[in-house]
Amino acid sequence: MTPGDRFGYLVILRESSRAANGSRRYVCLCACGRETTQRRHDLRAGNVVSCGCIGRLGRIASLNARNIRAAHERKQQQRGIDADSLGVLYSIARAA
Repeated sequence: MTPGDRFGYLVILRESSRAANGSRRYVCLCACGRETTQRRHDLRAGNVVSCGCIGRLGRIASLNARNIRAAHERKQQQRGIDADSLGVLYSIARAA
């Protein structure tokens, strides 16, 4: 593995000190701009593809989607529309 090799969103910058068990570690630059140190085995096996920013983005997106659904359901309740009748309306609209 040489500097410039890419593994997911990580690009190897240089070799770091070895881990306590002797395995090689590399300093990598993530696409988000953060530097991180990863083990050679984890990079090659695909266990690591980012500094962790991708997982954070996924959790944020999940929370946002949940919040949007909850807000939509609150608006439906305020307007007096129940979920069952709304499902029927959606299926009719799709069929058209």
